[in-house]
Amino acid sequence: MRKPVRHVCTALLCAMLVGGGVAAHAAGIKEGLKIAFVPKQINNPYEVIADNGGLDAIKEFKGEGKAVGPSDAGASSQVSYINTLTTQHQDAIIIAANDANALVPYLKRAMDQGIKVVTFDSDTAPEGRQIFVNQANAESIGRGQIQLVSKLMGGEGEFAILSATPNATNQNTWIKWMQEELKKPEYSKMKLVKIAYGNDDDQKSFVETQGLLQAYPNLKAIVAPTSVGIAAAA
Repeated sequence: MRKPVRHVCTALLCAMLVGGGVAAHAAGIKEGLKIAFVPKQINNPYEVIADNGGLDAIKEFKGEGKAVGPSDAGASSQVSYINTLTTQHQDAIIIAANDANALVPYLKRAMDQGIKVVTFDSDTAPEGRQIFVNQANAESIGRGQIQLVSKLMGGEGEFAILSATPNATNQNTWIKWMQEELKKPEYSKMKLVKIAYGNDDDQKSFVETQGLLQAYPNLKAIVAPTSVGIAAAA
């Protein structure tokens, strides 16, 4: 996943910061651009890989890159970091949003000051950014997870979903497509008994998994569309 996110983010940022793709090719990229990554949470395994790829790319055009962010994935936990980066007059902020709407006023303030805002992995409402870089097709992820878990379960039985936070844009979109896929007749013998939320926290995800196993003794599978949740559940 590292190279696609890295190269797409870099190409889009370059085009934005010099006024378009043609201009970027003709004029080159300005050296010394200050670009900050704000992950959902600073120690999230997937976010670390994506951010490190972006930081490597920033070095290639001699920019100044950094990754800053909260240790939890709460809806408002990224606000203080956005405000600080705005005060620091970063040239661009690349963010995986913990909430589609809560961050919009603060990102709009950053854009009003000329800072470019790119979302990746988990989007905001459109007015909160200029470009969203999606790492994969949401419908394919959602439908694919149901197809895979159906094979594991033999096409019948109870299963649960252990997601990240209740307001996570990407996970919620994937779950929506999981539910759409479940409407097909070939899944009539499968039952989604609960959608639980581990808040992208190891201990919380572990406790939620224990709760699922106790509440549903016939549970045959847990789908966890989150790098933190799936490790904790396992």
